[in-house]
Amino acid sequence: MIITDLDNTLLDENYRFEEAKKTLKRLKEQGIPLIIATSKTLGETLHFQKLLDINHPFVVENGGAGYIPRAFLLDRGKEPFFEGEFYEIPLGVPFEDLLDFMEEFSRKYGVKFSYLHSLPLEEVVALTGLPPHLARLAARREWDVPFLPENEDVIPSLEEEAKRRGLRVQKGGIFYHLTGNHSKSSALKQVLKASGLDGHLIIALGDSPNDLEMLEMADLPVLVSATPETSRKMKERIPHLRTYEEKAARGWSRAVEEILKEIEGGEKWQTYIKPE
Repeated sequence: MIITDLDNTLLDENYRFEEAKKTLKRLKEQGIPLIIATSKTLGETLHFQKLLDINHPFVVENGGAGYIPRAFLLDRGKEPFFEGEFYEIPLGVPFEDLLDFMEEFSRKYGVKFSYLHSLPLEEVVALTGLPPHLARLAARREWDVPFLPENEDVIPSLEEEAKRRGLRVQKGGIFYHLTGNHSKSSALKQVLKASGLDGHLIIALGDSPNDLEMLEMADLPVLVSATPETSRKMKERIPHLRTYEEKAARGWSRAVEEILKEIEGGEKWQTYIKPE
């Protein structure tokens, strides 16, 4: 199966995936599941699931929740279903509780933060490049508070305080994110188990340290849009990481095509089992 981040991985800076369409068609024809694991919201992810023409399990808001379509759910008796279609696995701390922590920290240390959900729509569009309808969806958070600090120097103190409270701070492409003590990988493990997909060969693709734990759980981890610095740091944790400097969909497509070609070429299975 393929597990993938979206921003700067499958999607380019304009949130398009044209350069990966041929590969995506191949995956669909071969019945290879495409599992999205993203920092995006539920609304955004459903939008891209529709554009990609897939109906597979997915993870949103950096592991805050996972969603499994009825067709994949092993225990069909489970309820409730989201909009009659997806079974939800909530894993995160509710948005309101996360925001309370941020505001408490702000008062205690006399620092200010800008929050994605409270920025004017035009500013969100300018910062993210999202069209207005997606910018609105991006601001509707349930398990994650994206923010920008007034001063980057406050981040270590924020990380330390968050850790004491069972929370975590992660750096994304544009925003920092405050979440519960979960990750894409922790959510993926539950989603894959509940959908009967655990045990399959995993090809995982991401673009940043935010994807590190997700890539660690893969048999074939891939970093696209790779910079020398990011590659070096992530290879310290994942020596067998494959890196591609090509941006987003172009690098994504090249990586997937090369891996599929190797597998179909009869390479030994052990080549694709991650080292212990």
